[in-house]
Amino acid sequence: MDRDGFVKDYEVEFKDLIGVRFVGIVSSTIIEYDGSPAVFSVILDITTRKKTELALLHASQHDHLTNVFNRRHLLSILKQELERSKRYNNKLSFL
Repeated sequence: MDRDGFVKDYEVEFKDLIGVRFVGIVSSTIIEYDGSPAVFSVILDITTRKKTELALLHASQHDHLTNVFNRRHLLSILKQELERSKRYNNKLSFL
């Protein structure tokens, strides 16, 4: 929690009572309950949304026929590696 006693949209991986993992967004705040301070929290299950995001990311980076990285993703990786080789003054080769 921050100094104001508030957490908003914090992603956490949970396990339910039978051990199944799920991803949730937690929002919490400090409230007063029966004259005492208490923490009020809400957890929203976003497992389906996270799976959809991963599927969209995969689809944006892979060719749908061959399932290999597409040209855009390859160029992105090459750019990162070129920047790394410049930063560390290393040679770079590509086959």
